[in-house]
Amino acid sequence: MSNCSANMIASTADDGDDWSLGIMKSDKDEYVFLIMNNKDFAQGAVIPYNRNSYDFYLDKSPFVFMMAVAGSPKDVDNDLGEWRDDMHLLPVYALYSYENGQVKLDGYLSSCQGLSSSHYQGRINSPYHIKIAETFLTKMPALHKVVDSNGIKLP
Repeated sequence: MSNCSANMIASTADDGDDWSLGIMKSDKDEYVFLIMNNKDFAQGAVIPYNRNSYDFYLDKSPFVFMMAVAGSPKDVDNDLGEWRDDMHLLPVYALYSYENGQVKLDGYLSSCQGLSSSHYQGRINSPYHIKIAETFLTKMPALHKVVDSNGIKLP
């Protein structure tokens, strides 16, 4: 979404949690997911939108997605993913189950060196990265409800 403006079209921010999941749409009809810490209004991460990511929990586990984390701490996950200036691109491999309207994580989240791999064997250890990924994964069913209740049509 470079050189354009974007508007939040749906968000879980009203659920009382400090963290929310939303969808932003640019004036060029591009979409991204935004994970945000509402307590201090600090952006957590942007995740590219596509229908498979939006509907991931309706399919079988595992699910792999890419987080772009601005201002990511250069700590325990420093060797995972790829750095582009101060942007940490971090692939996430998640095992999950979906029951009773909720996504439950099955085990730990993992990643790899670089942007893709046949094996995601690097355990994600940063509490910040874990919180961002968990927010994306567990709040997706709630985001669906917000989108549906507001009559929003997504590609």
